[in-house]
Amino acid sequence: MNEAMQTLVTPAEPIAGMPLCGRYFVTVERNDPYWGARMGTREYFQSGNVVVQNGMTMLARYVSSYGVGANSQMVAIGIGTATTAASVNQTTLTGEVKRLAFSAVSVTTANSWSAVSTFGGGTDSLVNVVVGEAGVWNSVSSGAGVMFNRAPLSATFTLQSSDVAAVQVIVSVGRL
Repeated sequence: MNEAMQTLVTPAEPIAGMPLCGRYFVTVERNDPYWGARMGTREYFQSGNVVVQNGMTMLARYVSSYGVGANSQMVAIGIGTATTAASVNQTTLTGEVKRLAFSAVSVTTANSWSAVSTFGGGTDSLVNVVVGEAGVWNSVSSGAGVMFNRAPLSATFTLQSSDVAAVQVIVSVGRL
């Protein structure tokens, strides 16, 4: 094998400044039980997330047309009670309590993918549950599928019956 050929088969170093990264943005609407959203307040949180090893493998398989079955597209955001630091070796949310299908998905021309799932305190049986983490999955069923990324949230929040939390994830190749 000649020198030029060896260069082609040697794994490349990551391109400097082109990380696979993302953020979670959470908006919690505190609705007044008597007046509804008109008199409620809003709280905002954001956290960086880690694309885990299984997520990176899944992305590589998806790009190569191997993205079927267990390697299918992402469809849900899950939330949990844990606040432990994110690690690339994680495969689950530590304290998962609920997963919901995306209510909105978009891909921007600026190298980013975004998805949102909206969780209702009473509607989704999350009253008085302390939420501290979020992750993206290729399955809406808890305990199933492959986790793409995970983030401990910048602060925990607890939903009451009439509260709603919109959890948005953005993943970007490059800078956000």
